[in-house]
Amino acid sequence: MKYLNIHQVCEKLGGRSANSIYTDIGRGQLPKPIKLGNRNVWPETAIDEAMANLAEEQGVDLPV
Repeated sequence: MKYLNIHQVCEKLGGRSANSIYTDIGRGQLPKPIKLGNRNVWPETAIDEAMANLAEEQGVDLPV
């Protein structure tokens, strides 16, 4: 399993800012991070799943 840090999550989501990522976490649109030592990380699969769920809610078909 691959884990992403905040910079990688920002890049994966189109260059969004860290503040916007944490805002989306507060809104429940993205999963909360896992604390690994003093770092926050996200399983890449959790980010992919959250984006797929958001796309489905908006009626957007994602490429396979």
